[in-house]
Formats: sequence, structure tokens, C-alpha cells
Amino acid sequence: MKARNLGLLSALFASSCCAVPLLLIMLGLGGIGAGGILGKYHWYSQGAAVVLLSVAWGVWYREKRRAYALAADFKGERFTPKLLGAASLFVAFFIGSSVYANLLDGSSAPSANAEQATIAPAGYRTANLHVEGMSCSSCASHIKEEMAKLPGIFDVDVSVRGKSVTVRYNPDQVQPPRMVQVINEAGYKAELPAQG
Repeated sequence: MKARNLGLLSALFASSCCAVPLLLIMLGLGGIGAGGILGKYHWYSQGAAVVLLSVAWGVWYREKRRAYALAADFKGERFTPKLLGAASLFVAFFIGSSVYANLLDGSSAPSANAEQATIAPAGYRTANLHVEGMSCSSCASHIKEEMAKLPGIFDVDVSVRGKSVTVRYNPDQVQPPRMVQVINEAGYKAELPAQG
């Protein structure tokens, strides 16, 4: 397998946790919970991306040395390292996003209501939802954007590391089962806390 193909494959592995669920959402299949399934194997796909990228650079270097030793033309002498460089940046972005989300708890940025965040309007309630399949800050942003589309949502806090979404909402406009449905349609696996 040529170096550039390995580089492209590494970028595909690095983005699989984000790209596959988004593709399924575009195809109208977001509700199958692919994010929840892929999220379990997120770090394995990131590791595979790094290994593939390392092998790709090694293959390119060997191909280049062999061509120079034989005084032969080296196809892809300029294009392949550019492609591998772009794949390296792509992989670094996705790994960096995952590390950021897990080291800094992945909590989403303060909302527009940050000053009012401690005081919700009277009658508002808080729902704590368990969500599987979140692996990076992009997941947190995606969930927050989808929840903001619902009426009656005051504030949404997403914790990737805690696998939770905390929502303050107006119970006259929206209920937790609808929130779970929206998160599941976005490609994650959400559930209400067990009543006990």
C-alpha cells in the first residue's frame, strides 16, 4: 500500500468518531446511536491513526531512498509529503480535541446566559442525562447546538469525561424524554437517570 493511501486511511481512522455519525445523520440514520458505539472504541481508532500515519511516513521515506539509490524518478516526491503533512495535522487536530475534552472535562464553553447561569427563572428544572459516545469537544458542541434548538432550554452543560449532559429547562415547554430523543437522533446514546 502506498504511503499516500496509508496517510488518507490514518485521517479516516482519526475522524471516524465524528465523520461516521455525521454521515449517518445526513443520511437520516442518526437515531441508530453510532456515536455511542464508536465512542467506546475512540482511543483505539486514534491509536490506529497514529500507527498508520507513522507507517505511511516510513513507507514514503523508504520509497524515496530506493528511487534515489536507483537514480529513478520518484512519483509523488512533492505531493505525497504534502498529503502526509496534511494527514498529520488532521490526526493531531482530532487527537488534540479528544485530549482537550478529557483533560479539561470537555465541559462546553460558557453559554450566552453565563451571568445568569446561577439563577434560572422561577419554575425551571434541572435534568441530568447520561450520554454514551461523546469523545471530544466537537461532540460537546454538537449536543449543545442540538439541545439549543428545543424550546424552553435555559442552559446546557456537557461533560465529556463525566458522560453527562445537565440541562436547565422550562417543564411547560419541554420534558427530559424529548431531550433524550434529540441527543439520540444526533447519534449518541442518552438515557434518563434511573428513578429510585
